[in-house]
Amino acid sequence: MFETAPRINLHLPHSWNHCTLEELRTIARVFRTGVSNSTRYKPFSMHSAKIALFFAFSGLEVLSPINPRVPVESQYYEVRFRCSKWKRFWLNLFDRLTAQNGDKFNLYLWQISYWIDPQKDVITGKEKAGMLDWLDREKSVGLLVFPFDSIKRRKGFCLFRKEFHGPATLMQDFSWSRYRIAQDYMALYVEQNNTLLQMSQQGDKVSQRDLMKQAKTVDLTRAMFLACIFNGKVSVVEEQSQKVRKEWAYQSNQFSDNAPYFRNFDEIDWQLILFWWQGMMHYLQRHYPRCFKTQKTEGKIANPLELYTRTTATMEKYLGLDEDKVNRQSFQIVLQHMEDMARESEEMDKIK
Repeated sequence: MFETAPRINLHLPHSWNHCTLEELRTIARVFRTGVSNSTRYKPFSMHSAKIALFFAFSGLEVLSPINPRVPVESQYYEVRFRCSKWKRFWLNLFDRLTAQNGDKFNLYLWQISYWIDPQKDVITGKEKAGMLDWLDREKSVGLLVFPFDSIKRRKGFCLFRKEFHGPATLMQDFSWSRYRIAQDYMALYVEQNNTLLQMSQQGDKVSQRDLMKQAKTVDLTRAMFLACIFNGKVSVVEEQSQKVRKEWAYQSNQFSDNAPYFRNFDEIDWQLILFWWQGMMHYLQRHYPRCFKTQKTEGKIANPLELYTRTTATMEKYLGLDEDKVNRQSFQIVLQHMEDMARESEEMDKIK
């Protein structure tokens, strides 16, 4: 009834955290291309992105698109397996000499749908998730593994490249101060980037000079965020022996001192860090839900900033810690303390 396609050795990643660095970069490129090509009448489509990723991960090259004039069940892509330029040269030469199609074949939409769309189990009646549903499924775990173990960057026109290391798993090496600085600069980046988008949509009303100035502001705030989450090798004095040793450690002023190294950061790699940051925020929101939403307590709004102020005062009073020591505490310990305070406040409200 239908042409039988050659066997496709399909190895799709099963989650964000099972992706290799190159697979994450492929996802970023597909997403960015889809967003840049979207219009008011043709918005970004996750389904189209999944199809593009299916071809990218399966190693297939599209030679001709589907024909929308025929019924859906008869629509197909003409494809072939990607290979090196030299191998492709000899295959094309062989095709011309023998008048054959070589490794070209038709891949039907229903075949692609079988891989990437949810399927209903005939026996149990339960819906089985598609192989790429983890990209947008609400209950799926986001990217929690930082995509770069280390990275080398230059400062300006300097030829020397300095090495930086990324955060530990689940940001376990983040102090409360570092976490809040990173949060502040990410919020500032989003604000400045939205301003740039609004300015670019105003056309001739905004001069190119103002656009360039705003673009530099966006780049600087992004660089300061990156300088906060990447650690350089610094000299550290041991408390007991007073010996000086070199290690990858966070310093309170690195967000400004190291920012020049992260100017003009690659857009695709930046998208990977955004994937990771969004995944981490979803992870923290699940574990500390009261710290990531505004609440009404006794008619007042108890927002995270107010919770932080009360938490700092409480830790200073009952644990004998000053603000400097609170800032050096693990950020998850402080978040847990804030979560407990908010929960106790809710329980008191119920009693009243």
